[in-house]
Amino acid sequence: MRCAATSIHKMLIWTSAGVFILWSLASAGLVAFAWRKWAQARGQLNAAGEPTDNRSFLIGQILGTVSCCALLLFFVPLRETWDQVHVYGVIVSFAAALIALSILPFGHNRAKWLTISGCVMNAALVCVISPLFVFGGWLLD
Repeated sequence: MRCAATSIHKMLIWTSAGVFILWSLASAGLVAFAWRKWAQARGQLNAAGEPTDNRSFLIGQILGTVSCCALLLFFVPLRETWDQVHVYGVIVSFAAALIALSILPFGHNRAKWLTISGCVMNAALVCVISPLFVFGGWLLD
């Protein structure tokens, strides 16, 4: 009976880890697609004859990228001495997502909604992952 419970527990852990990783990759994919849309529209001019680039979009986009990349540090198995990297990665990801969410609405690029969606997904995932630290669990133990 104990063996079956252990295997079910491991299956649940690996399934959760897979969902978390796919969720992270999906948000990173949204941000990457926003970068692609920005690169395609970079040389174009808007109706007023001005370039389509703007600082608020670029700053929000960079922070959205940091948010996606920092969260992926959580899934890298590290030795016990580097365990704080997981915590700092989650903190940096959450902070970058919140800052990007406060800056991106001022951007004039339509691709900002892709990055906003990715940042919301990252913030939601951090809210799910954070209790794992509080209750003493590294996800893939």
